Amino acid sequence: MWKKPSLAEQVADYLEGKIINGDFLDFLPGENSLTKLTGVSRSSIREALKILEGKGLIESSQGKNRKILATAASQSSSFHATLLIPNELYEMGSPFIKLIAETEKQLQDYVHLDVQTSRAIKMQRPKRHLQRLISSTTTDLWLLVQASLSTQSWFLQQGIPCVVLGSPSDGIDYPSIDVDWVETGLHLANLIAQHNHHHVYVVERHIQAQGSKLLKKAYTQRFEQLDIKVESGFPEYGVIPLLEKYLTTKLSKSQIPTVIVFYEYDNLLTGITWMMSNGLKIPEDISVICLDADESIDSIYPAITHYRRNIPPLIKALVNTILTSLGEKPISRQLATQQKYIKGASLKKC
Repeated sequence: MWKKPSLAEQVADYLEGKIINGDFLDFLPGENSLTKLTGVSRSSIREALKILEGKGLIESSQGKNRKILATAASQSSSFHATLLIPNELYEMGSPFIKLIAETEKQLQDYVHLDVQTSRAIKMQRPKRHLQRLISSTTTDLWLLVQASLSTQSWFLQQGIPCVVLGSPSDGIDYPSIDVDWVETGLHLANLIAQHNHHHVYVVERHIQAQGSKLLKKAYTQRFEQLDIKVESGFPEYGVIPLLEKYLTTKLSKSQIPTVIVFYEYDNLLTGITWMMSNGLKIPEDISVICLDADESIDSIYPAITHYRRNIPPLIKALVNTILTSLGEKPISRQLATQQKYIKGASLKKC
């Protein structure tokens, strides 16, 4: 059974990536510097260092900086690609880390993959930050993660080669890799109809990426065709205030929806806690579905009906897209992979 990586394991993965990318020279920074870099405790840093020692990446040492034994990218790599993400890699979640680690492994003889972190990628006015970043980075291809329309437009205007990890915004002609959110939205609506539900509430993402918009459009149109009432809300100030405001009103009028759909796993956890504290049982009183989860959801009881990303096809699509984008005749194409549907006990028939 899959086990969620410990904090030390996540930090070790993050440091291993920096070692492989050549971000450190002959020695790792000291423990104090690593604590500041990662934002975790010194004890977690020491556990992470033991993991790296066990892999033979660093020399076992006490009282001084650890010597790096295995370094940098393959010298045979003829191209460089740079992954631009809004947060540190270890903060991006286990599925994303797996995706990037396996992609880097498959590309190691052809492409050296670097990682750059900048919150500017999500900004609406990123020009000044991006100019400074681009001027200090030498790369053949940028991989944009969670990029705003402004960021995608700026790269396109500059004629900089890119791949969008996600659904590109309207008018952005870049190759991309994402989940087939339209297929997920249609499957969700049909699934709810098959279970005879007629009133749905959707807790959406606070930040509406292009993929989320495609998802919403697909299920909204299908619900309308099926004559199913759907309402939605943004957790702008957190999930609990959203649910309290919405469900409390509905409960008082006996108009509570029969199923709640959560876009995100973190919001699902908070929502379940609120429902339990208010005496709502799953699925006896209300059914629950999650649209974008990972293996962590398997620890919840009752088992949650959910969708999760199918990582192997995403890896294959990403590797092929990177290699194609670095070729003599780049092809701009949008690739979408289907999510896995996992049936749970949290969805009952009305």
